[in-house]
This record gives sequence, C-alpha cells and structure tokens, in this order.
Amino acid sequence: MPNDSETYIIIGMAGFFFILFILAFLRAKNEDRKIDDALCQRVDVKGYGSFHIESSALRIGGWICFLLALTLLIMGIVFLAI
Repeated sequence: MPNDSETYIIIGMAGFFFILFILAFLRAKNEDRKIDDALCQRVDVKGYGSFHIESSALRIGGWICFLLALTLLIMGIVFLAI
C-alpha cells in the first residue's frame, strides 16, 4: 500500500490531467471558432465547417485526460481511506 505522500502525488497527477482536459477543450473550441469564422466569410462554403479533424482529436484527447484524472482521483481517495 502506498503511504500518504505517494497518495497525494497520485491526487496531484489527477489534478494535472484535469487541467489538461480543460485546456484541450478550450483549444478545440478556439480552433472551431477560428475555422468557422474564416468559412463564414466565404459564401460558397458556408456551413461546411462543422467537423474538423484537429479539434475532434483535441476533444478525444481531452476525454482521455478526464478519464485518467477520474481514475487517479478515485485511486487516491481509496488509498487515503485504507
């Protein structure tokens, strides 16, 4: 069983991955907005910018970071309770 200092490190890693989750979603939202703004100025392609590979990859990476953070947080809480 890990001691308390190792448990706090696990909880800190959960916080780090949660911050990465937030940053990935903010970056994906910003990328979507920039691309949509650029496409809105062009009349012939208006409405075709709803799916972008890079922003979708950032969202998937954000969800992976969220799941890692959640798993590490649950592990840290369980180890503190033991």
